[in-house]
Amino acid sequence: MGWKSTIEINRDEAKRLITKKLLPLDHLSNKELENMIERMGYGEGIELEYYGYNFIVVDNDTTKKE
Repeated sequence: MGWKSTIEINRDEAKRLITKKLLPLDHLSNKELENMIERMGYGEGIELEYYGYNFIVVDNDTTKKE
């Protein structure tokens, strides 16, 4: 017999637990954020935003140079 029990939780609690583990993301580097976005399918999935793009994450205070 294992040491764990089984518990039934509702969808809201499941989402809360997942969000709590994922957020805050402040401790992740820009490269880690890039990798996470791509692993979630962004850039590849036609149904998701930024289809056809690769990502470079920059700090919020960085201005785009044209």
